Amino acid sequence: MYTILSEFYQSSLLFWCHLIHLLLQFIQTKCWNHTTQEEQEQKELTEPCAVSKTMDAFVEEQQKRVQRKAQEYAKVELLHRLLVQQQLQELEQRRLIRLALARRRLDYSN
Repeated sequence: MYTILSEFYQSSLLFWCHLIHLLLQFIQTKCWNHTTQEEQEQKELTEPCAVSKTMDAFVEEQQKRVQRKAQEYAKVELLHRLLVQQQLQELEQRRLIRLALARRRLDYSN
């Protein structure tokens, strides 16, 4: 009989402790707008922390910077190719002019 009462008392005590704990949590969250430890942990898991946000912003900024540098490099490369092409055309024109002058001199000398 004593063991049955003891078990009942312990289970009852455990039940009331849990009930009071839940009641206090409920009062704390509803009346004082405080969050429980579990809710705080859940919120931290679902929401990115400030460091994570800062790192994401830094990574995004670095990616934009790399893209801008790549675009600038592509523009410089294109301008360089156009300049080289223009210089080659000018050299070809000079060669053709020299060739024409040489033919003219040859014609006049004969």
